[in-house]
Amino acid sequence: MRTNANDAAFPIVVSEATSEAHTGLTKREEFAKAAMQGLCANPAYDSASEEKIVGWSVRVADALIFELNKKELGL
Repeated sequence: MRTNANDAAFPIVVSEATSEAHTGLTKREEFAKAAMQGLCANPAYDSASEEKIVGWSVRVADALIFELNKKELGL
């Protein structure tokens, strides 16, 4: 099953009758959040490199999604 970066990470169904759901963060956002937490937990964290950490976090999230989808992509 392909991992869609824009699918909800933790969807919550609000109404069974209408299947209305609150989506919250996407999988990509959730993966980037986890990567960012790990990078910021590093004792060598320097707030001057915040832009780098943001960029790295997004690239890590994208790499994870790509890796999860390798089989689907035939790689």
